[in-house]
Amino acid sequence: MWNACAVSAIRCTGSGASPAATATWKCRTRVTVRAPAEHVRNRLPPGITVEPLGDNACVAEVGSNTPQMLASYLGMLDADFEVTEPPELVAAIRALADRYRQAVSE
Repeated sequence: MWNACAVSAIRCTGSGASPAATATWKCRTRVTVRAPAEHVRNRLPPGITVEPLGDNACVAEVGSNTPQMLASYLGMLDADFEVTEPPELVAAIRALADRYRQAVSE
């Protein structure tokens, strides 16, 4: 499940405002996830936009306060994904992947 910290910066204004529409995240991205949209929706807070790309892929618009936090949250989707920008997020994902690889190396 998506950690509540991921949405701690969301501010809603007016009645019926979508949390994703008024989020104040410092790091945002569109991520392609190789999983059905329903799988991804079940792991994200309500209001996050998830667009199907066929039966086994989707695009989600996500964000967090830092690239490092967002890199961690993306790993919790429990699915393969692809991120190409922003460069700070790409670097954070690479650093996290290296850290995990080193944690289990022999």
